[in-house]
Amino acid sequence: MFISKHKDAFGVEPACRVLTGGGWQIAPGTYHAAVKRPPPARAVRDAQVRAEITRMRAEYEEVYGARKTWLELNRRGLPVARCTVERIMREDGLHGVRRGRAIRTTIGGKGPGHERAADLLKRDFTAPAPNRRWVADFTQVATLAGTVYVAFVADIFSRMFTGWAAARHKRAKLVLDALDMALWHRDHGGHRVSAGLIHHSDAGSQYTAIAFTAHLAAEGIVPSIGSVGDALDKAWASYCTSWCCCGGNSAGELAALAFDQPGVGGVGRVEQGDVLVVGLAGGE
Repeated sequence: MFISKHKDAFGVEPACRVLTGGGWQIAPGTYHAAVKRPPPARAVRDAQVRAEITRMRAEYEEVYGARKTWLELNRRGLPVARCTVERIMREDGLHGVRRGRAIRTTIGGKGPGHERAADLLKRDFTAPAPNRRWVADFTQVATLAGTVYVAFVADIFSRMFTGWAAARHKRAKLVLDALDMALWHRDHGGHRVSAGLIHHSDAGSQYTAIAFTAHLAAEGIVPSIGSVGDALDKAWASYCTSWCCCGGNSAGELAALAFDQPGVGGVGRVEQGDVLVVGLAGGE
């Protein structure tokens, strides 16, 4: 607190006058009342939990993350909510040791041939009809055989995965295979892609590579790339990524992704009793 920091040198009343002159209406009596007021129950509880976390991390060499810390605190007889542990550790900058190294899927290209296209969607993830706006992304999936990268292309209008591919690498060929499958799928389904289709992605080097941008130009597809480091510019693609890796949350989502029909509130419909199976397939 500003007053507590400077009261020994200038006194409480001069500090209050300075704050009042700056637009902060604080009377000396208000300050003294706040200092004498006992700490709230949450602050007392946080101090107790924080002290126990500090002791526990010293015992376990600071390897526990929020989940294991929460479980250990409850085992030690200190009932606490997981969200409380996560909040305190986040405020103190504490985290556990992660196995392996972090995998980056979005690595911006550098130099000639990796020029970025403009953001044509501006976070407007709607489309009046199929084959007007596509979003694309890829992510990594941990398997027993190692890391597998899965790329996909989805139609914003129908929430349908029009193309996908999986590989052990994350070169431009991965996203090219997903795009080729989407074009083939639309062509054989009687919905050939026409010129002017917008293909929206992040600024990864795979989507700015010469081979990929040249393929888009040959098909009459207009590239669109969101800003760097802003997840909101590809929020819809991130939702699809979490869906294809973690599974659908409802039968309505499965129907919306499987049938080329507009969703209702972003989610499609399915009649009760229908059984629907959607899987990802593909390869190099």
